[in-house]
Amino acid sequence: MTGNQVLNGKFVRSVKSFNGTGRLEDKVALKELAEYLVKSLADHPEKVELEEREEDDTVLLELKIAPEDIGRIIGKSGYTINAIRTVLQTAASSRRKRARLEVVGQGEVPLPEENTEADTEADS
Repeated sequence: MTGNQVLNGKFVRSVKSFNGTGRLEDKVALKELAEYLVKSLADHPEKVELEEREEDDTVLLELKIAPEDIGRIIGKSGYTINAIRTVLQTAASSRRKRARLEVVGQGEVPLPEENTEADTEADS
């Protein structure tokens, strides 16, 4: 027997345990949990994209965010992204799985223009 529960958002599912105890166990949908955490921190939550892949006993979450939000999500010295990873790993361990969160394809970050007019005149 399965059912959904709302707990600080929409990411908790209840699944009846078949191990003989007869009690309900909360199963956390990792993608929804990660999405909730990242969107709560992002300035542009509409640009947050998560892709979930499952390989053996590991759930891989690939996170794409707006370039302006990279610093906010990663945090100083990576503390924020590591805290999110810890929460996801803890939730995954309740399902006897591992979780990996990777920030990929953050978009093109504009580079400062290297050639200015003063440089081109000096070269002539």
